[in-house]
Amino acid sequence: MKRTLTTWGAILLGALLLSAPQAWAQEEDEWTEEATGEEWQGWFFGADVGAFFANKHSANYHNGTGQNNVQRILDIPTFYNQIKEVLLFDFEVYEYPQDMRYNLTALIGLHLRHTFSSGTSIISDIGFANMRAVDRFTLILEDPSNPFVDPTLETADIYGEEKRFMFNIGLRQDFNRTEKIQTYLEGGLTGTSVRVTRAEILIRNLTYSIVNPVDPNIPISQQNIQNQVQGGFGMGYFAGGGMQFKLKDNLGANIGATGSMEKIDLSGFDEHKLHVNAYIRLIFIPGQAAE
Repeated sequence: MKRTLTTWGAILLGALLLSAPQAWAQEEDEWTEEATGEEWQGWFFGADVGAFFANKHSANYHNGTGQNNVQRILDIPTFYNQIKEVLLFDFEVYEYPQDMRYNLTALIGLHLRHTFSSGTSIISDIGFANMRAVDRFTLILEDPSNPFVDPTLETADIYGEEKRFMFNIGLRQDFNRTEKIQTYLEGGLTGTSVRVTRAEILIRNLTYSIVNPVDPNIPISQQNIQNQVQGGFGMGYFAGGGMQFKLKDNLGANIGATGSMEKIDLSGFDEHKLHVNAYIRLIFIPGQAAE
């Protein structure tokens, strides 16, 4: 995902750098002259890439104590013996992570709006992000050769992955409108569809899916995330703002951020929490391209 963020960021940044000299080499009054409204009205289409800061609250869905339970896997004799062979001792879970967080994630999206001469717009956005939460849990080993009071501990990886599809619909108001630059505020309703795509533990070189089985007739060793759907759809609201630059007659750029207070529909963690997306967006203005 970091590679995706770097690639899309480089493409957008490169386009801005190529366009900026031509757009900004104009007379200074083009930046300060008040716009008539015609420069910024009509249909706008955009593509954006953002740094998505997801709220950590729902990351603890993946800590191994809930629906996707670590202990259920360790209770299977075949798996237990495999792990014991690697660790050399009997063991049990000592501690689970309690403060999991999502990795910084790229959010790729599309933007559509219609702006009226008053500077008010109807806006719609869609976005997609692959989420990943990673932490470690601890096993205590029954090591009879340990001469110390402190127990012998082994840490292991636990992680979960999600796909999120997001949309916004709302209103935007532009301010300080000139021929080349303007600021804006926006807000409205937001929704997120989330689906868990992976839930696993890694104990040294042994990897196990910890997905909760949905069919008791299927051995747990054969269960995987494809057997079920974990997640759902949650709603909330968003607000944000930024700056828009006109690079050419038919090309502009937005730099902005939005905050959304919304519910992520993961069982036990479906409270409304704050999420933040900082983005850069290329805007295509088809109406002016035809002129």
